[in-house]
Amino acid sequence: MRPARLVLALALACVSQGVWPHELVENKVTLVLRDERHVSLSFFIRLPQAMHLALEPHTPYTPWVLRYAAATSAQCQALLSRAQAVLQPDVRVQVPGQKDLRLSAWRWPSPAQLQAVFQQITMQTLTGDPDGAHEPLSEFSAEATADAPIRSLNVSMPEAFGRVLLVSYQPRQAWANPRQPLTRIEFH
Repeated sequence: MRPARLVLALALACVSQGVWPHELVENKVTLVLRDERHVSLSFFIRLPQAMHLALEPHTPYTPWVLRYAAATSAQCQALLSRAQAVLQPDVRVQVPGQKDLRLSAWRWPSPAQLQAVFQQITMQTLTGDPDGAHEPLSEFSAEATADAPIRSLNVSMPEAFGRVLLVSYQPRQAWANPRQPLTRIEFH
């Protein structure tokens, strides 16, 4: 493929992913207390940066990204499997005074989704954003259940994630009735 066609293909891939240069991205984890013993974690992380730091920190970042932007699906799957094995154990969630909760039901991006992010970073590098200031966040998630009601949690993230904004809440629910014109929602 000629360089001009590759650049055009990568540009179209970026636009089709709905990523725009003005979006500010920060690593974030949202913890939602679904019921008194069940918490879900949604991660929004600059995953290629985290994978690079966790797996190959001594390799220069840009060539590393380029390698996986052009990798096969099997190579991206192997990279993802290695990253999961290193990063998942370093995500710790604990009810104070008790042992760590076991995180389960992990859902990670597919190899194709991961490769699309590598390609997007490659495009940004080619267009003048080599520091990754607009590197997209990848979403993945996990679940945990405690033996007793959860009142608070201690949380620790992998060093490779860098600084992470933790957002936590317990949703309140109300049914909207079609026979009622308005349903009152209160925030506390």
